[in-house]
Amino acid sequence: PGLLAALEAVAMAAKRSAVVAFLHIDVLMNSLFIDGRGEELLGILLECLQQPPNLCRDGESQNSTPLRAIFQTSDGATAFWALSPPTTDRVVTLPMAAESGDGVAVCVVTSEEESGVDEEVHAAPAHIGNGLLKDVICVQSSGYVERIFEWQMDQVLAHPAVLNIRSSHAEAPTAFALVLWESIRHICRRSQLSVPARADDLKHPIVQALLHANLLEPRWGPTRLIVANEGTKQRLLRWIDEQHAKLSWSQRAEYNLQLFRDRHEITRQLDRLAC
Repeated sequence: PGLLAALEAVAMAAKRSAVVAFLHIDVLMNSLFIDGRGEELLGILLECLQQPPNLCRDGESQNSTPLRAIFQTSDGATAFWALSPPTTDRVVTLPMAAESGDGVAVCVVTSEEESGVDEEVHAAPAHIGNGLLKDVICVQSSGYVERIFEWQMDQVLAHPAVLNIRSSHAEAPTAFALVLWESIRHICRRSQLSVPARADDLKHPIVQALLHANLLEPRWGPTRLIVANEGTKQRLLRWIDEQHAKLSWSQRAEYNLQLFRDRHEITRQLDRLAC
């Protein structure tokens, strides 16, 4: 905040606007080397850089600070928290920002590209010394993405909210599998999940875990969550099928019986997240 105040004073003296960029702000939220003060610092920065406009005598609004800020993160949970009340009151996506003239808002740019390298295995033609045309198969990218997905699923299963569900079904592990797998399956069937505008109001444990692992990503206007991309959706469904195949015949029978009984409640909770 002190550095921001100094930068603001310089910009005001020069009668110019200044832009300050904060990259990888998720480090403040998720780093093992930063405690709860990281989240507090991010909140202070957001508050300092979102000062409401001042009203001039003619009734027109004037920005109270010449500072403009860019916050960058690849972490969906951090973005969802930072862009929800009370930290941020109003959010619009940049294509809509030019059409939105009814007050100050935070503008958001989201990248639709999958992080990391392409998961597909590509075959590229190459000329070898003797002039023969051979295929060069790149498999490293596929293995890399699969390892990232495995790490993400480990994050989901180790999330405190998911561990609470597991412990509550300690005597009936099939019941835990049912809630987890069918929740993920229903999420993959939906194009989006409507969620509360305030991050603290999102209470569904499995949705929390998927967002924490970046398997779900936030979008705004209206506030909602989507599966990161089609590749992620297919990997999630394949992971469920692989886990289900490990069940014994008796466990499958128990699973199907519980599914018939509990499916409606599982889907109802996911469909009413914003309520």
